[in-house]
Amino acid sequence: MQKKAGWVLASLAIASLLVIGWLAPQDPDEARWEDYLSRIARLSRQELPARGPLPLLTYPGARELRLPLPEHRVDLLDYLELRHCGLMELISQRNSALGKLQADSLRLNHELAFIQQARACLEEDALEDPELVKIMSKVVAEKKAALPALYWNVLASSEEIRRF
Repeated sequence: MQKKAGWVLASLAIASLLVIGWLAPQDPDEARWEDYLSRIARLSRQELPARGPLPLLTYPGARELRLPLPEHRVDLLDYLELRHCGLMELISQRNSALGKLQADSLRLNHELAFIQQARACLEEDALEDPELVKIMSKVVAEKKAALPALYWNVLASSEEIRRF
């Protein structure tokens, strides 16, 4: 008899919890807001206009945030000439399969290293071809001018930062 009474009490408690959960508002903030609006309507004796849905603003995608960066090409003879400066290794790392897929923060690190090493190469007069010196000066200037866009790409549109 006591077991039966215990089961009845337990089932009544569960049923009452279900009824309370069913009757309680799903969103307490929304219920509070609706109560506030009904009170305002009663006090002002005016119907409040129906509120429309709020416009949802989506965060732009990485492709929309990314700023374009200049691309540089060099012919094979000039590329081989850059081995005297140590730039050939940097260019090879960037153009390798892993270099093309590297994270934006690593690309920033690569670009900074390239600018630093190219400046040192130009200051040491390690390059013999005056046309190549002119090209390298132009590339360094363009890469330096593109650094703000590169910083933006790293901080705003890179996948590694967007996860945070």
